[in-house]
Amino acid sequence: MDTQNYSYFIQEFKKTAKIDLALYKDDQMVRRLENFIRNKGFKDFKELGQLLQGNKDLVEELKGYITINVTEFLRNEKMWEDFYKVAVPEIIKGKRKIRIWSAACSSGEEPYTIAILLKEHFPTLDVEIIATDLDSTILAKAQKGVYKKNDIRAFDSRILSRYFEEVEADYLKVKDEIKRKVRFERHNLLEDPFPKMVDLIVCRNVLIYFKDDAKNEVYTNFSQSLVDNGILFIGATEQIFKPEQFRFKILKSFFYQKQKEGI
Repeated sequence: MDTQNYSYFIQEFKKTAKIDLALYKDDQMVRRLENFIRNKGFKDFKELGQLLQGNKDLVEELKGYITINVTEFLRNEKMWEDFYKVAVPEIIKGKRKIRIWSAACSSGEEPYTIAILLKEHFPTLDVEIIATDLDSTILAKAQKGVYKKNDIRAFDSRILSRYFEEVEADYLKVKDEIKRKVRFERHNLLEDPFPKMVDLIVCRNVLIYFKDDAKNEVYTNFSQSLVDNGILFIGATEQIFKPEQFRFKILKSFFYQKQKEGI
């Protein structure tokens, strides 16, 4: 890796895109960006950094490229069973309304999965779902709620007919009843203030791309966002080492519950 030119690119990208790539793991980010440079016919990181100045389209294209937009409905289905069988009953004790944050939600499959499962298993529960992502372009797609039929195959026909409607031959749209439960907003986990008084945070397979210091800062902020006994739901590729330093205890694999202070 050309360390000097990569450092220059990081500085220029932070100035233009307001995203600090120094907080991401170098090896993974460099591989992605080298592919971008090669495919676009640029010379190196220095040239790419120079071209960012005054080129809003290139900056937006790069922001979309470096964002890891990999998601699907009911991804890791067994974990979603634990979501509604273990996690949700834990947080709704004595509550009529809960607040859920789907962080780094990508194209919206995850927050819509949450809304559908809650409607199915807790139909009278009042739910507010905040769904955020760094990439404004992918958020626009999420807000439309239109997906290829193939991409929704995890749901059975009953769920599909109840919560989706056909808009084209091969596409289904999330019905307004579900869409109204989700509010999409742009949010940078490494820069922006976190929502407060959240009962459950879902952030899956995202922090594996962050360096340890950045990852620990995000876990600290997640803990501060959650109410006491609130729950953080992470991905199948992730694990929090020493969760107690963030006031978490393991509730179930991939589910961490915030402890009251002093416990």
